[in-house]
Amino acid sequence: MRKIGVFLWSTCLILGLLQLTPTFAQGGDGPTAPPDGTDLPLVEVVYEADFTDGDQWPEGTITGMELAAAEGGYQITSINADAGIGLAPPIALSIDNFYSEVSFTIESCQIPESAFLFLTRLTPNAQTAAQLDTYAYVLQCSGDYRSRSITAGNPGDIDVQGRAPAALDEGSQHVLGVLMVNNSVTWYLDGTELATYDVLSPLRVDGVLAIGAQRGLGYVATSWRVWSLDSTTVVGTIEPGTDTGTTTGGASEGPLSELGVGDLIYNPDLNQPGSISSGLSQPVAALYLAGGQVGMYNRESSAILPFEGVQASDYYAEIVFGTRACDDASLIGVIWRAAGEFGSYYAFGMQCDGSYRAWLETPDGPSEPFVSGEVSQPPVPDTGAHSLGVYVKGDTAWLYYDDTVLGSFSDSTLTEGEAGLLLQSDPATAKAMDIVAVSLSVAEAR
Repeated sequence: MRKIGVFLWSTCLILGLLQLTPTFAQGGDGPTAPPDGTDLPLVEVVYEADFTDGDQWPEGTITGMELAAAEGGYQITSINADAGIGLAPPIALSIDNFYSEVSFTIESCQIPESAFLFLTRLTPNAQTAAQLDTYAYVLQCSGDYRSRSITAGNPGDIDVQGRAPAALDEGSQHVLGVLMVNNSVTWYLDGTELATYDVLSPLRVDGVLAIGAQRGLGYVATSWRVWSLDSTTVVGTIEPGTDTGTTTGGASEGPLSELGVGDLIYNPDLNQPGSISSGLSQPVAALYLAGGQVGMYNRESSAILPFEGVQASDYYAEIVFGTRACDDASLIGVIWRAAGEFGSYYAFGMQCDGSYRAWLETPDGPSEPFVSGEVSQPPVPDTGAHSLGVYVKGDTAWLYYDDTVLGSFSDSTLTEGEAGLLLQSDPATAKAMDIVAVSLSVAEAR
């Protein structure tokens, strides 16, 4: 039987020598950075900057940089022509293949080497230069540009360099675009293709995006969009067509294999945007990806995605997922019989270190675990797809992980209610539980 369904931002100061930013549009408002007639393999806009969002786009001063809200956009200024370099907070989107555009207006160029920075596939949550891997593009006020990889904070050899058709003059408006497919990159500026090349030192398959400035450049970013492509995928999850059977060959036990399930109560089509609550401002940020997968991470230390329309006593709830990033204490869980707008619920959670537990959550806090233990194959990144499920009937719940019953318990505190997905992480760290959901489903228990 098949399974039933199936960044958080941080401010990084980087070494000099980086650069770039993109802009956007779709449909009638399509990309404008490439030459007319350019055919890009766009699927849909997956990110559009809201520069009025003070959480994503904060005001303040960091070493050598000033960040501020501006009329019609967001102001990024490198204060010092000799050393000022830095980034705005990376956008809350981790992606592999994409097309992105940024529109911006130049306010100040202190020297010809003042430069606009755009970073792709940036390490999420990097706290030090030694943790930083990225691809960096630098566009100077002189019109000179260059691109290179940065590994553990160290710049590599230049992949490409050249000169744009025109310099970046104060008051001039520009649209910069980048198409990244695997290790092939194309840069566009104001209707001109600047360069197409393969990176010399491939190191990252996905990551977040960020814009910045160095050596005395000031500008206002007025728009920023990112599109997914035909080839956009998620690393570390199951390949299309992979069998995600829950009970094959008697590998599982308990009521799921002995009794099975009835009609589906909840089974959103993850190929269809809008099938679940999505967006990057939700407690569980959710972004539709290609191949019927949805990227998710928690924006709060504990965040819940309700399974809309589930209100029952006995059912089997299951999540099939792959993990993109986490730390040992990061947790993914299934919630059942939730009451009072998820003020009380049962939960079964698995941490990235392999520890698991089931507990009752109430307004007074969590109970002692009903069941706890540790698995030998935790859901860490690059281990493929995993499943987490709960079969609840009467007062008893059976806990499933990757086709195996880990335990069961009986409790009668909550007798019916909603179901949902739980993501948690250590509030002392910036690391979220970052997953790709392959399926979310609930079926009647027999």
